[in-house]
Amino acid sequence: MPLCWSYARTSTARQAGADRSGIERQEAALAQWLADHPGYELVEALVDAGVSAGSGKHRQRGALRRFIEGGRSGLVPPGSCLVVESWSRFSREVATDSLGVLLNDVWGQGLAISFCTDGVVLTRELINAEDHRLHGLLGAIGQARREWEERSRRSRGAVRKREQLQDQGARPPGRLPFWIERSAAGALVISPVYGPVIERAVELAISGLGMALIAEQLNAEGCPPPVTQRRNQYRPDPQRRWTPGGVSRILRHPALIGTLHREGAGDLPGYYPAVVTPEHWEQLRSSIDRRNSLKGAIRGRSHRAQNLFQTLLRCACCGGPIGYTPPAKRAREGHPGYLACRHGARQVNGCTMRGYIDYSRVEAHCLGRLGAAAWEALLHRPEDEQDRQQLEQQAAAMGLDLQRQQAQLEGAERRAEDVWLQGDEERTATAERAVRRLREAVTAAGQELEAVQQQLARLRAQPQSADQAAATRARVAEFVAALPGAGAEQRLQFNRWLLSRAPAIEFRLRLAADGSTDARWRDAQVEMLVGGQSLGSERVAFWSDRLAIEAGHVGLHQLEVVQTVGGDEVATTVWADAFEAEDAAQERLRVAAAENRAFAESVRRSGGCPEGAPPADPGG
Repeated sequence: MPLCWSYARTSTARQAGADRSGIERQEAALAQWLADHPGYELVEALVDAGVSAGSGKHRQRGALRRFIEGGRSGLVPPGSCLVVESWSRFSREVATDSLGVLLNDVWGQGLAISFCTDGVVLTRELINAEDHRLHGLLGAIGQARREWEERSRRSRGAVRKREQLQDQGARPPGRLPFWIERSAAGALVISPVYGPVIERAVELAISGLGMALIAEQLNAEGCPPPVTQRRNQYRPDPQRRWTPGGVSRILRHPALIGTLHREGAGDLPGYYPAVVTPEHWEQLRSSIDRRNSLKGAIRGRSHRAQNLFQTLLRCACCGGPIGYTPPAKRAREGHPGYLACRHGARQVNGCTMRGYIDYSRVEAHCLGRLGAAAWEALLHRPEDEQDRQQLEQQAAAMGLDLQRQQAQLEGAERRAEDVWLQGDEERTATAERAVRRLREAVTAAGQELEAVQQQLARLRAQPQSADQAAATRARVAEFVAALPGAGAEQRLQFNRWLLSRAPAIEFRLRLAADGSTDARWRDAQVEMLVGGQSLGSERVAFWSDRLAIEAGHVGLHQLEVVQTVGGDEVATTVWADAFEAEDAAQERLRVAAAENRAFAESVRRSGGCPEGAPPADPGG
C-alpha cells in the first residue's frame, strides 16, 4: 500500500490558534481526499502554523522541510504522495522557485503530489504523458503569487496607517510584548503577573549572571514563562520553561524602557510603559557587555563557584589562572580545598610557582581587601566628567545643525512644489534631486545625533563614585554576613557580581618558589588590582582575616600585636573597626592572640604542616 503525508499551512498563528479557521478547512479537505483514495495509508499530518510561503520559509525551516529532507535521505520512500489542500497552501513563491521544488524535491526524488481541489495524483510519469497538467500548475503558481503580492501590499498599507496613528499619539490594536497588556479603558499597562518577573530578570542580569543562570534561577523560583502562540504538532503539550535564548531576547528588547522599535520608520520612545528606568537600562547594557567580553574565561551553570574568585584570581608569576583542587580523602571534615597555579603544577609557560595554599586563607584575605579598599578614590574618574561635557557640547552643536538642515529641507520642498506646479520637467527633476540629497543628509545627521545622545545618556546614568563606593561596600558586607550559610548559588552570584564590576577587579597570588610547605604558606602574598591600578601586595594573614570574616567585619584597618610562643615572637594581625571602642578592640586582640598560639602549636606538633594538609602538592 503506498504511503502519503498530508500538509497544512496557515500564514498567521491566529488561523491555527483558538478559532482554527484555516486549519479546520484544510483538515476537512484532507479527510475527504483520504476517503476518495482508500489505497493510500496516511503516515503523518504535517502542519506549519504562522509560516509564510511567499519567501520559502516553510520549506527552509518548517514542517515541509522535514518531508523534503526525508525524500532526499530515503526516509520517505519513492512512490509516496504529499497531499495538500491547494497550491497556495504548498507555495506562493515565484514560478522558477516553485517549479524547482517540484522538479528537484518532489518528482526528482520519485515522489508524487496531489491537491484536494482535483484529487489527481501528479507523478513524473503523468506530467510527461499529459503535459497540459503542467500548464494548469503554472496558472495556479501565478495566481498564488499575485494573491500573496496583493496581501503584502495591503499589509504594508496597514502598517503605514498604524505608524501614522502611533506618531499622532494613538495606541492602535496590535501585538504587544507579553509583559504589557491593555486595560479596560484601552491604555497600555504593565502586566501584574509578568512585570515582577521581568524586573527580577533585570536584577539578576545587573548582578552579573549570564542568560543560562538567569533562566535557571527564574525556573527555580517558579516565575511563569511567556505563553507561546505557535502550534507544535511534534510536542502537543510541551513543558513551558524559561530558556537562555528567551531571556536574552527579553533583556535586549527596547520595550523595557518604553521604546517602540519600528523598522524603517524610526523608534518611538515612551510608547510603552517602562519596566526599568533609563539608569537601570544602562546598567543592564553595561553588565551584559562586560559579561560578553569575558566569554570563554568563565563557566556558566556547569560550575558552582567552589573558588569564590574564579577568573579574578591569577598567578603573579605567569598570569595564568589559579585553579581550585578539592581536599584529599584523608583531610579533615569540612576542609575547604586548595588553590594552585595550573601552569606551575604542570611546569608550562615558564611558571615556577609550584606551591599550593589552603583556599580559605586566600578567600578570607581577598574579602578583607575588598572591604578595606578606598573605593571612592578608585571609582572616581575625572575623565568621565570631561567626556560628559564634551558630549553635551557636541550634542548641542549637532542639534543646531540638524535644525538648520531641516529648515533647508522644508524650504527645498516648498520650492520643489512650486516648480512642479509650473510644469517645468527639467527644473522639477533638479529640485527633486536636491530634496533627496537634503533628506539623506537630515537622516544621517539625525542618526549621528541619536548615537551621541545614547552615549551621553549612558554617562549620565552612571552613579557617582561615592554612591558606587557605598554600594560596593554594602554588597561585600551583605555577602560576608551571609557567608557562613551561603550555598553554591549565592557564592556563584557573588562571583558573577565581581566579574561584572567596572573597573575590573583582579587578584594575583604569589607563593614562595621553594622551602617547606609551611614556609610557602606563611610567605604567600596577594596583589589587588582595580582597573589595572595596583593597590600593593600584602601577606596572607589567614588567622586574623578569618576571625574578622567570621565576626562579619569588612572595611576595617589592621592592628598588629606580637606574642611570644615557645620562645619565638609571633606577630598577629587583626582587623579592627575604626569606630570600635578601645576596650572591645583590645578584647579582640587578646582573642586573636590566643587563637594564634593554638595555631602555632598545631604547626609545631605536625612538623611544620598544619593539621589536615596533604604531604605533597596536589598537582606535583
